[in-house]
Amino acid sequence: MNDQSWRRVWDALQTARNLPVAERLRYAESAVTDAEEREELLAMLASEQSRSDEQSLFASGGKAAGDAWPRLGKSFGRFVVTDPLGRGGMGEVYKAFDTELQRDVALKFLATDGAGAGAALPRFIREAQAASALNHPGIVTVYDVLRIDFAIGIVMELIEGISLRSMCGTPHSADQVAVWIRQVALALGAAHKAGIVHRDIKPENLMLRPDGFLKVLDFGLARHMGGNLLSSGNVGFAGTLRYMSPEQVHGEPSQPPSDVFTLGIVMYELATGVHPFGSDPAVQTKTQSKTGDAPLTTPYPHCDALLVPYAITTRAPVAPSRLQPCIPAELDVLVMEMLDKDPAKRPSAAGVAERLAAVPLVRAGPSSLSGKRTRLRLAQTAGVAGLLAALVGGLYFWSQWTLRQRSAAPIVIDGEPLTASRGNETNPTFSPDGRQIAYAWDGGSDTRERSIYVRLLDGGNPLRLTSGANDDNPVWSPDASRIAFLRSSKSGVEVVTVPALGGALRTVARIADARLTERKILAWSPEADELIVADNASSPDGLHLHLHRLTISSGQKQNLTNPPEGADDLEPVLSPDRRKLAFLRRHGALCQIYVISGRGIAARKIATAIDVVGLAWSADGTSLVLATAESIPRRVLIVPERGGEAVPAPFQFGAAVSD
Repeated sequence: MNDQSWRRVWDALQTARNLPVAERLRYAESAVTDAEEREELLAMLASEQSRSDEQSLFASGGKAAGDAWPRLGKSFGRFVVTDPLGRGGMGEVYKAFDTELQRDVALKFLATDGAGAGAALPRFIREAQAASALNHPGIVTVYDVLRIDFAIGIVMELIEGISLRSMCGTPHSADQVAVWIRQVALALGAAHKAGIVHRDIKPENLMLRPDGFLKVLDFGLARHMGGNLLSSGNVGFAGTLRYMSPEQVHGEPSQPPSDVFTLGIVMYELATGVHPFGSDPAVQTKTQSKTGDAPLTTPYPHCDALLVPYAITTRAPVAPSRLQPCIPAELDVLVMEMLDKDPAKRPSAAGVAERLAAVPLVRAGPSSLSGKRTRLRLAQTAGVAGLLAALVGGLYFWSQWTLRQRSAAPIVIDGEPLTASRGNETNPTFSPDGRQIAYAWDGGSDTRERSIYVRLLDGGNPLRLTSGANDDNPVWSPDASRIAFLRSSKSGVEVVTVPALGGALRTVARIADARLTERKILAWSPEADELIVADNASSPDGLHLHLHRLTISSGQKQNLTNPPEGADDLEPVLSPDRRKLAFLRRHGALCQIYVISGRGIAARKIATAIDVVGLAWSADGTSLVLATAESIPRRVLIVPERGGEAVPAPFQFGAAVSD
């Protein structure tokens, strides 16, 4: 289309947006006589309605309002529809069960009415063709296309999680944003290499799973650069109004740089909390107050949907670091290059991924810690991760150990570091599936304030979950969806939970003694709504620690152990099958190891040792591994869960285990 045609479409869109949804289609067909212009207008209305529906869905917590879900409970071939997942301008998405392969899938059905419905079928088929043509872990897998009676649907991989739309509106740490955007860039790089341009990258189409992996959805607007059957037929309007490249706004052909531009918008929005070309008055006020820029004006002052595309084509965004000074310079430069008006000046998607992997996201200042404080610590630093990781290899020696070998010199090994950051990294803990690790880190700062981080064991940048306080002792929920931790201050210690992917914090309860953060005193019980925590609330003198069951939903504590006078119960740790709880009963330097084998069963003592500073279960749950402050060969001890003498392990760590 030429400029005059494009302006007529924009003007018609402005009028149509002020009409009730049911009248928009009739208006579009009567007001626009040119067939090409009408098709563009219908596509724009469908796209805008899709975004409106998606926002309503998120606002209602995933429950669609209004009409009932007509396909709920019905069978389509071997697929039985079980739950509604969402609605948009393109149709409805359901969760379904594949009775033949015995797995859950997602079923996306094409809407049969609404603006643009007549032109939606080719787009719907293109989505299946584009996604099925790609084989990448970051791109949703399409299994099949259903054509039953009057219904047509796409059978897709079911992605459990949330879209990045729910993460927008609040600035996230550069670490977290880099982890998310790098995954999307890798997926787009694979699509571009295959000759496919997505053309509709936006937060709604980026699904974040509970394990931290992102999936790119909705290839309904995808086109093949070679112009084969993935092509949309014309190269005019495609995309969502707030997430378009300048060339898309002008109706020019989309190429890989278009996806990079829209990914830059998403990246900017996640890092700063505001859209780089946002038209919302509150966003404009926030941006102006920080930058001093003049308000954005537009030929369409009463149409916020048109304001964003106008800004995309005419105005450069404010550098993200001017809104969030903590953003590293390298990431700041990368975002601005991705948002360059000239497609030739933008990096490739693969280049974005490569640069994000190399960005030094956390820059630590000089450390004032002494050499003693910066040694590898097995109980209270990331050295515990080394102990647990080396436990796998150590158990081999344990299984081969005989009475004859008890007198042999132990094998001295050093743990392989999982991280190499400056400062103190404390209390690491593995996720239930063993693929992630949560820990606390002070960033090498002099304040010693720690934040909770999560990272994948096989690499990548850590994800920062908390900030602005002294947080430690993270523990995973049984389903790995949440993390509980301790937040300490002068007034005491709070037990707090946070979603494992980041989100709102919830304070569960307060415990009295701020000294508790020096030791591990928190665990997540086998129950999803219950934590195990050490507190002195049950102690007659208010000085000694008892273990308590802490109900998350109510904040109520119930006494679990009753140590004798002068003793503390701490270091609770669940067995791999989560059926047994081990803990230390400490009398000064003397430590007794206890095990509770089930709910309502009394604790039994299984061993005694001196200066135990770390406690862990063996991988098979048949024994416990103790880290002590003693010298080799009693630095690492093993004791059978059934009870007995704590004996030196056949493997020992050469590093110091405590201050």
